Amino acid sequence: MRVGIPKEIVPDEKRIALVPEAAGTLVKAGTEVLVEAGAGEGAFFPDRAYEEVGAALVPDARTLLAHADVILKVQKPVQNAALGQHEVDLMKEGAVLISFLHPESDPDLVHRLVQRRITSFSMDCIPRIARAQKMDALSSQSTIAGYQAVLMAANALPRIFPMMVTAAGTLQPSKLLVIGAGVAGLAAARDLKSRGYRVIILEARNRIGGRVWTTKLGDQPVDLGAQWLEGVKDNPITGLCADFEIELAQTRYKNSAVYDDAGQRVDDRTRLRLSG
Repeated sequence: MRVGIPKEIVPDEKRIALVPEAAGTLVKAGTEVLVEAGAGEGAFFPDRAYEEVGAALVPDARTLLAHADVILKVQKPVQNAALGQHEVDLMKEGAVLISFLHPESDPDLVHRLVQRRITSFSMDCIPRIARAQKMDALSSQSTIAGYQAVLMAANALPRIFPMMVTAAGTLQPSKLLVIGAGVAGLAAARDLKSRGYRVIILEARNRIGGRVWTTKLGDQPVDLGAQWLEGVKDNPITGLCADFEIELAQTRYKNSAVYDDAGQRVDDRTRLRLSG
């Protein structure tokens, strides 16, 4: 069996689906591992790191996808502008694809995969239960996303985050709003609180006594010491808090999609405007 790891072609995507250590484990188990040349450079894994563990380098994506029985990707298949073909069309018919596919939001991709008889495993659909914990690739990436969100916010805000006392006066700490207390939101709030910032959390799910109950964490209460939005009591989806005005479209869930009051499907689970 041949396992192929192509280079990610989505703009700004630097990750690779298989690190050299894991590639070496597959090689020792008797699996032939094919890696597109340069696929790991964005993640600081040079080609020689894969060669040292027994993986074979393939010069281009067309050759790799045509010969791989199992294809590992981070981003879902997209149109390859350099080759003028969709990545799915380059895959061997009947192959297996493992990636973050988000099938509920991309029915066209699902149809294309069916036409090519590609057996697909969407990593974002792996249930977060104890038996599947070793296959949970979403939590780790969401945690990193929460941390990265803090860095991006700090870079975009035209003032500093923490309180600072100087000879010229005192700068008050910024008030930071974290929307959603899922894995990424909790990671962001935890990082912010560790730096002494004032954190406010808006959570659309049930909350109990300043703590959040979230199925993504196995229904375990998490207390980060963050402040919950005042005024968000009867309806946690809408509220008014201090300097923040929050407006969200009233939506209802139906078959993992979101519909507005008129029954029209909307792309985002929440639409909001922040002011102040």
